[in-house]
Amino acid sequence: MKEYLRYLDIAMGSSGEFHSSIYAMQRAKQISSKEFENIDILHYKLENGLIKLVQSLQEKLKNDDWNDTLLDNNP
Repeated sequence: MKEYLRYLDIAMGSSGEFHSSIYAMQRAKQISSKEFENIDILHYKLENGLIKLVQSLQEKLKNDDWNDTLLDNNP
């Protein structure tokens, strides 16, 4: 799971870079304020989803509560 968390950390960094890029594009008038707003809303949702996923997985790792099988074998 630690490797997966590392990939999520990279995704968070890429998300931040993307946001900086769209902000610069809006300031340079390459995209409209409305386009920026629409993208920003989607970015916010994605970033918050990643944050919640990372927090949840870190908590599971901390509590040793990680089941790495696809199916629960308990009836």
